[in-house]
Amino acid sequence: MSEGYTIVQPTFDGWKLEASFPPSDTWDVQLQAYDGYPDKRPIDPKLAPWKEDYPDYNPITIFTENLAEGVAKYGAHPADIKSVPVAEMKSYYSGLTLDQYGMVRNPLGRTNTRGGFLFSVGGNFCADPILLWIENKKLYTLVITKKLEHLRGKVLLPGGMCDPGENVSQVLQRELKEETAVLQSFQDAIVLYAGIVASPRNTDERWTETIAALKILDSDVGKSLKPKVLDQQEGIDAAFKFELTPESIVRIVPAHKDFVILALKEFSKRKIGWSDYCRQLIKAA
Repeated sequence: MSEGYTIVQPTFDGWKLEASFPPSDTWDVQLQAYDGYPDKRPIDPKLAPWKEDYPDYNPITIFTENLAEGVAKYGAHPADIKSVPVAEMKSYYSGLTLDQYGMVRNPLGRTNTRGGFLFSVGGNFCADPILLWIENKKLYTLVITKKLEHLRGKVLLPGGMCDPGENVSQVLQRELKEETAVLQSFQDAIVLYAGIVASPRNTDERWTETIAALKILDSDVGKSLKPKVLDQQEGIDAAFKFELTPESIVRIVPAHKDFVILALKEFSKRKIGWSDYCRQLIKAA
């Protein structure tokens, strides 16, 4: 414990990782629309960092049905809480500031919202698996879609929540299977990123932190994949192979697009003849 909250060491199956920040400037993603949230007022980017004085700042408190159920059944932190035990506020990051109630603050800055969908004050931990493979001379990944208004026309990577310190390769395998019916080991995966996910679901004192990892599949394995939705948990309505082209990559939600770009950089290092195409995709993204 330190600095008024608990600092968690990100690890991948026992290997220590270093927490970083999203590779692109995605702070403003937190101010975009999210189903179940009220319209968010814009913030002058100059006032987004907590280090800037903002005496008139008055974020909206969101107490959603999702959070209400979590408080009642699962011990989630309520939206109107003034303080949380240090041991219950966790993050991969050191050096985060606290508000006047002693609650830890979002590493990416102000969002104009408090409360929200996420259960815990501080980081809510998850893992995001990324698959890449070549099939019929085309590059594919695996994606899902959700029945949410703000995600109409967009695709997402599969993934899900985990406990701090949980064996990440097992989480990646579990979440991939639960959301796409695909069984794939991630014990030899390439870790791409550990840190905050820039998401419109984030609020001032609640956000998602992830470990994203890449598995490059042999072509025959990629061809054999038969993704489908096992159940419609969390609004998932489809799981499918997704060809990565300069036209399609823009459909990936911003935070996950960052991870795909990191994956493409790694893929280009390992697959002869694909570096130019990967550069085209990264430029288009």
